[in-house]
Amino acid sequence: MIVEQRDYHVFTGKLPLLVKLYEEEGIALQQEQDVNERLITHSRALVDRWLHYLRSVLGGTLYTATGGTGGAPGGRSLDRSA
Repeated sequence: MIVEQRDYHVFTGKLPLLVKLYEEEGIALQQEQDVNERLITHSRALVDRWLHYLRSVLGGTLYTATGGTGGAPGGRSLDRSA
């Protein structure tokens, strides 16, 4: 975990300018960061689902050795004649 600490020294009368700057730039940057974090989380979940699916296909747990579905949802079958 990265922890960042900043100390700001504000001159008398300049606080409204600092708050305005933060509103204009800081909040927008944080919102972009939040969107990127959600995208990464959803991408990871998608990749995990694909890996699980591929492992089940390659491991033979989704299809039977004879090409039947063995009760797999959707009535899928795999032609292993090749």
